[in-house]
Amino acid sequence: MQAKPGLFLTFGQAPPAPRPAGSVVRARAALHRAAATALMLLLTAWLAACGSLPVDVERDEPPPLTAGGNAGPSLLQQLADAQRPGPDSPPGASAFAVLEDGTQALGTRLALIRQAGQRLDIQTYIWADDTTGRLLMRELLRAADRGVRVRLLLDDNNTVGLDPWLRLLDAHPHIAVRLFNPFPTRVLRMADWVTDFRRVNRRMHNKLMLADDRLAVLGGRNIGDTYFGTDRELHFEDTELLVLGPVLAEARASFERYWNSPQAYSLERLLAPETASRSALDRSVRERLATLTGQPWRQEWRDTLLNRALAGQPLPLTWAPMELLDDPPVKVARDPAASAGALLPRLGQLFGQARESLDLVSAYFVPGDEGTEALATLARAGVQVRLLTNSLAATDVAAAHVGYARHRLPLAQAGVRLLELKPTPSARLVKRRPQLAGSRASLHAKTFAVDGQTVFIGSLNLDPRSTRLNTEVGLLVHSPALAQQLHRRLDDLAGDSAWWVHADAQGTLVWADAMPAQPREGSSLAGADSATGEEPGPEPDPEPGASLGRRLSVWLLSWFDLDWLL
Repeated sequence: MQAKPGLFLTFGQAPPAPRPAGSVVRARAALHRAAATALMLLLTAWLAACGSLPVDVERDEPPPLTAGGNAGPSLLQQLADAQRPGPDSPPGASAFAVLEDGTQALGTRLALIRQAGQRLDIQTYIWADDTTGRLLMRELLRAADRGVRVRLLLDDNNTVGLDPWLRLLDAHPHIAVRLFNPFPTRVLRMADWVTDFRRVNRRMHNKLMLADDRLAVLGGRNIGDTYFGTDRELHFEDTELLVLGPVLAEARASFERYWNSPQAYSLERLLAPETASRSALDRSVRERLATLTGQPWRQEWRDTLLNRALAGQPLPLTWAPMELLDDPPVKVARDPAASAGALLPRLGQLFGQARESLDLVSAYFVPGDEGTEALATLARAGVQVRLLTNSLAATDVAAAHVGYARHRLPLAQAGVRLLELKPTPSARLVKRRPQLAGSRASLHAKTFAVDGQTVFIGSLNLDPRSTRLNTEVGLLVHSPALAQQLHRRLDDLAGDSAWWVHADAQGTLVWADAMPAQPREGSSLAGADSATGEEPGPEPDPEPGASLGRRLSVWLLSWFDLDWLL
């Protein structure tokens, strides 16, 4: 068919040349794809050959404080030293306060940085190049200007685009930045994924912040807008602890092990000299904060438990025995002796001791056959096992959902009470934070409670990536008060923010809009309405709220055995 004259003669464009026959087109396209693939492989190999990690890793510390630094105790040190355990507290107990709200968590970090007088040590998996990330960078520079010694240890997997800003920080005489398990190829990191997959696939997932050796924050949050409620598109539900007391010595030792490990590289050994400027950072922070005008965030950052305590109000703390659990840094080096880490054996032992209840909150839950059987055995033995994880509609990693979905039915049939977070923030959160009404909610917390007595809060998900590949850290807190608080939190989410997934008599999974708090007497489903004796009404289809694209991606991924990678 001949094209109409003038059809392509718009804005000075010439009409296209006549198309060759279909077979010729296909042959040319195949040739082009082959050539492009070959060129990419050659480029990848060349870049990989050019990039290599330095052999000798410097271990220089930031220089000591200058004469103009902070010689006396800081406000943080004075506040922490003034806290005393009650007469009923066990010997050696440490103190904690729970940080569930994202803005409170960010405000706490800002207070720690702004009031630190001696040193700040920060370890994290992600430091995003967004409003939160740049704001905290600016605050670290200001703290260093006061003479505070700052050490920043980042896993290198998520530092794309950050190199200029990190070099700017590292250039300050009181700041040292190190990258854990780094990528030698900075431009095209895919080259390292292709040529050195077994190494770069193992990451440091730890999250820890220490201020003046007196206060610390540990939990599941990385540094980024989605973790602190300043992202209007996605909001992560998470949990952390602000802690002080004897456990700080264990946290300090953990940070030092990672900072001085062979896997932590000085920035100057990896990156070119800085290209960013303080003025550019300040300008970008002001511009990004301006987008928050009219929102309550900045006021909420100031209105935190810690800031109120620094102003003279009592700091509400709970005292309890604590243990810090962490994997050895050498776990990422595929050391057989450290392959299981330290957290998994300890937590596995703890879970196996459950006699009454086991509450599990894990953003990514991939139990495998062994984990499935272990939880099913507990449930059949009469232990009330509850699991909260992301629904397909809420998760930010669809592949991880595959590793969970294939184990749902046997877990539900055994009596494990499965809860899947809905993709909308809870009504209570939206009432308090109206700006989050249009965002998508996703679970990011990692908390486990056993028998209403012992709680783990940290960075570890119940999946093979956390247990076998990455390093993790967390706190084991022997506190009935904290266990009950998390239990009530799970009850609240089960009431209006999560779907209850159970098996019907025909062995089919059913999604209900909510799960009652108490099961019907004699019910095998452990979830019937205690008032009516009826089960909650089911959702019309499985994986409610999930888009067709997400369902299709999960179906395709389910054909592959990816559990080891998740």
